[in-house]
Formats: sequence, structure tokens, C-alpha cells
Amino acid sequence: QNYSGANITATYTITPTSGLGCVGLPTDVVATIQPQPITSPIVGDDQLCAGETNVVYSVDSHAGSTYAWTVPPSVGTVTFDFSTNIIIIDAALVAGNGDITVVETNSLGCEGDLVSLTVDVSEPVPAENITGDLVVCAQSTHTYSVTDRVGSVYIWNVPAGAAILGDPTAASITITFGNNGGTISVIETTAAGCVTSHNPFAVTVNPLPTATISNGGNICQGGDQPLQVSFTGTGPWTFTHAYNGVDQAPIATSDNPYTLDVGLAGSYTITSVTDANTCTGTGSGTAVVGVYPTPTGDMSGTTDICPGESTVLTMAFTGTPPFDFTYTDGTTPVTINNH
Repeated sequence: QNYSGANITATYTITPTSGLGCVGLPTDVVATIQPQPITSPIVGDDQLCAGETNVVYSVDSHAGSTYAWTVPPSVGTVTFDFSTNIIIIDAALVAGNGDITVVETNSLGCEGDLVSLTVDVSEPVPAENITGDLVVCAQSTHTYSVTDRVGSVYIWNVPAGAAILGDPTAASITITFGNNGGTISVIETTAAGCVTSHNPFAVTVNPLPTATISNGGNICQGGDQPLQVSFTGTGPWTFTHAYNGVDQAPIATSDNPYTLDVGLAGSYTITSVTDANTCTGTGSGTAVVGVYPTPTGDMSGTTDICPGESTVLTMAFTGTPPFDFTYTDGTTPVTINNH
């Protein structure tokens, strides 16, 4: 073998000797070993998708060389081969494998070593259903997936307003939804380049419920103020309200609006609300309740007088004027307004 790229010569000396022991004249013989081509590795895809067309394979080109290619039917059919350093094939229509080979012959007629490339032909994976939740709440996070295959890349499409967390090319993704439902889809490209569009997956996004508290006001001591709690979403609802920032026991109701009777002075707000879709939202609004103190009246003055005399009685009040009050002499009540 001669891989030097140039001729190699060797001189052999032949000296004949007869059966009687007589020695003849020596003769020199010069042998020339011509160089073999050194063929580069085959360049091209070692994984193909069944039915893929116009796939190119090549080795380095050497001036004057010709190339004898072989492609087994299990790999594909040659569509371009003019004994050059390049061939073009169409992949087989079914899964299989085999070796593409090439033997280079240089301009001196010397053949190089056989060079081969093992090629696997794969069929597209069948379309499958995406797994995950069909109904979700707005602003919630959920996981959706298809089968994870080594070497595959996945391109996902999600509804408007949704965001993919983490690697968007993985077989399993985590989605944070906005306020819109829609279709989740994914296209898988295998290591062999086979493309499969998996079955679309429709997701319903329920809006977050809201609860708004209102109708604050002032009441007399011992009275109740009817606060109003109005809802959006799907009833029935369970909500938690806070009194002066301290959460109270949850209340379940189908009423919309709901009347919350309170008798204590202070500030009332909504902490959270959950509707029939198990979606939880926040509340809004503040209702402030004031409680007036109970007014009192006190009468004083001279209590003993003679017939025909008069006296002055003084009435003192607590509370917020003006006052309406009624007094009596034991027989006839007298009402005074706006005093």
C-alpha cells in the first residue's frame, strides 16, 4: 500500500544459480508502487425520514478520480450519480438501515479503501393527544405534554396571552394562562427530520371571579348596616371579608349581591372570593361603618311649687344635636323636634 501521494520505487537484484552450482550474472529489477487515493469520510445525514428527497452525500474531490457509490434499497434510491464525489438520493419509503459506500479510483487506476456510512431511515411518529387540563382558571399555571423521544424537538403554540415557562422545545411544557382560552398545538421533529403535527388540544379559560363591597354608612348603636357584596364569575361563591384588616370566617352564598349585616364601627374589605369553577380572585372596595352613640336626656329644676306658680325645668342632652325629644307631666306627652 502506498498512501504517500507519490510513486515509491524498490530495486530487486536477481542472481541466478544453476543446479550444478554455477552462478550467473546478477540482474536488477526496479518495481514502482503507485499511490492509492485517500478517500475522506462520507459527509451527509446518518438519519433520514422515510420519503425524504434530494439528500446529498459527498466526499472530498480529487482531480482525475472517479467514485463508485453503492446505496442499498433499504436506505434509498440514487437520483444523481455521475461517478463524481457527490451523489443525491431519495430515502426509502419505509423504515430501514444500511451502509452507503464509495470506492475512489485515481487517475493512475489505483483504488482506495472502501469508505462507508451507516444510515438509518425512520418513519414519522404517529400523531397523539396532548395531555393536560381541559378547563383552567385565568392566571393559573398548568403542564401539557406529549411523548418524549430522544433527539426530537417540539415547537409549541399556545393561546393568546399565555406564556411558556422553561424550555419551549421540550416534550413537556408549563403554561401560565392569561384571560383567553384557545388551542394548544405542537409539532414534533425527530432526530431523523420526520415531522408530526400532534392532535390540537382545546383549553377553556374561566375568568377570575371578583367581589366588590360597598354601602358603608353610619348607624345607631345596636343597629345594623347592610353592606352589599357584588360578584362576577359563576355562583355560588365563597368569600372572605376582613374587619379592620383581620380576616373573618368564610361565607358561602348564591345571592348576588349578598347583604352582609354588620353592627360594629370600622373598615370592611374583601380578602378573596372563589366561584363554582374553583377559580379564586381578589376583592375590591372598602365599606366604612360608623356607630353613633346612644343619646341621653336629663331633666332638672325645682320640683315643689305652690298652686298657680311656675318653675323652670332644664333639659340636658348627650349625643349630636339637633334633638327630638318627648316629655310628659304624667298625663299629656309633649314632643319637641329639632331642638
